[in-house]
Amino acid sequence: MLSLSIISCNSGGSSGIINPPGGVVGGGGGGGGNNITLNQANPTVNPTVVFNHTALCEFANGLFDGTNYFIAGNDFPQSGNLNVYVYKLDNAFNNANPPLTIDFNNGNSNAQLGNLYIEQDTTNVYVLGSTLNGTDSDLFIAKVVKNNNTLDNTFVGSGTIQGVVVLDRGNNETPGGLLIDAANNVGYAAGYNNQRKVVIFKFDTSNGNLINAFGTNGYAEIDPDNNNNTADMATDILTDGTNLIIVGEQTDTTTGTTNLILFKVDPTNGQLISNSLITITPPSGQAFVAAPLDAVFNNNKVYLGANTQPANNSVLAVFDILNNPANCYFLKDQNNNNLAININDLQLNGTTLYLSGTSTSSPNNNLAYIKINTTNLIGTYYINSTVTDNIIWGNIPTANSLILLGGDSNGNEFRLIPINNP
Repeated sequence: MLSLSIISCNSGGSSGIINPPGGVVGGGGGGGGNNITLNQANPTVNPTVVFNHTALCEFANGLFDGTNYFIAGNDFPQSGNLNVYVYKLDNAFNNANPPLTIDFNNGNSNAQLGNLYIEQDTTNVYVLGSTLNGTDSDLFIAKVVKNNNTLDNTFVGSGTIQGVVVLDRGNNETPGGLLIDAANNVGYAAGYNNQRKVVIFKFDTSNGNLINAFGTNGYAEIDPDNNNNTADMATDILTDGTNLIIVGEQTDTTTGTTNLILFKVDPTNGQLISNSLITITPPSGQAFVAAPLDAVFNNNKVYLGANTQPANNSVLAVFDILNNPANCYFLKDQNNNNLAININDLQLNGTTLYLSGTSTSSPNNNLAYIKINTTNLIGTYYINSTVTDNIIWGNIPTANSLILLGGDSNGNEFRLIPINNP
């Protein structure tokens, strides 16, 4: 029976800058950390569902609305197509119907690229990504009607594809999170630009128009530490019910150190909330890489998956919104070795976190996930060595199963891997 150990590396202080204790590098323990031994689950890995579209594997992300699965993905770069696809699947993962194809190459040289985020309201699914416009990259939001899995042609904005709104402020904009406020019929698309700042667009979910009262004509550009020597990057946008919450990375361009960060933004005017920045610094000689898809908010805490580089140690970061401390948990096996799972997504089901990714501890790319209870930080990890060459991105947890989304390393097929009793 394998087990997992978690070491907490945090220190207090009123500055909001959290530093790990000495010695937490590679497989080496840590001063004052909490060790938790966790048993490995023994799940049933069901047969892989291979989709008939052979290029859809990069940045696959999805959700379940209680009846159907909606999964977004894009073409593998080598395919040359670089479109976005949205699948609608039933509980049996029936993929006989062709996916919705959003063609960014039709009549021009545009192409889709980068991370994809997917959110929903009662009747629609929204997908955030980025597209090339010939000179730089822009954000796009696609609004998909759940009933028939088609684009909503009343969601227009300034784009050339009905149902897709393109957001551009003249820089290279990269996606970094999507939030839908269904109660108020608004959405927030976060990201970052090549000016080293976090960007947020606020839009009307009925038609895609920007909300002018937010920032400057619906667009806010934020430098959370007001420092020209740091580059800020959003990886998700959340809410605590009062303010927007941005999580991501901050790199000191003079030293090369990359920290994990969290800060708050006023959802009405787009202004930074004073003294809201919390920073977690990595062990000496390492840099943090935040999971490129989703983070979660639960019971006044924000959970963010990450890895260190170059050691590639798996990490769970926990930010306490009320008290402003943060904890960094290095994920270890029963021999006190750091797990080498590239964490790409983090989802919450009830009080349980699911972190999905790819294990790189062997010559093969193996699917992997980590399951942690937020109430006591007890959980399990699982690495499957029999189904090899899996690059896992998003995950969809349900009551009794976990759906892993990804593909093979060559982009030959898109894979959906159901796991019972994870």
